[in-house]
Amino acid sequence: MNRIKAVRDLSRTCWQPRWQKSHSWSSNVSEDDGWWDFAGTVPVIATHLDQLRTHGPHGSGWWRFGHSDWQPITEAFTNTGTKDEYRAREDQRSLEREAQEERRRQEREEEQLRREEGKWEWPSCGGLVYPGDAWGKPVATGSPCTVCRTSTDSQQPQTAQRAVTAAEAAETNGILARLRRT
Repeated sequence: MNRIKAVRDLSRTCWQPRWQKSHSWSSNVSEDDGWWDFAGTVPVIATHLDQLRTHGPHGSGWWRFGHSDWQPITEAFTNTGTKDEYRAREDQRSLEREAQEERRRQEREEEQLRREEGKWEWPSCGGLVYPGDAWGKPVATGSPCTVCRTSTDSQQPQTAQRAVTAAEAAETNGILARLRRT
């Protein structure tokens, strides 16, 4: 094992792949995600006689430099973490994003259908009233439409203001006011 480790350390430039990262602007790609570029590298495997005796030539008695465990010879010569595997992960993430967007779209459509089913027509103006108005406030069934409700709400303070003004005018200009002055 000491000789295997010495050969591994001395031959590192021949077998060690380079780590590549995606330089995409996508926010969905992890900063640690990437692939190993094996271009220009040679896979180097090693074993010793005890491993061959124990596992045989086709068993898990081969150690590829850069890997952490003993493997069968076919797996030891297979490059892992390649750009194709990265693309497969990226395609899977893309499919998941599309499925999530589809779920959101369906939820929006279902919500719109629920609102459409619960709407009613306000008799005075013929406007449609939905169970929730544009600001998401709940509206009781049979309530007036937003336009009629807004106009009613804006008229109420003016009517109260007019009543106060009329009362003040009666106090200052009416018969009782004249009698009080005298």
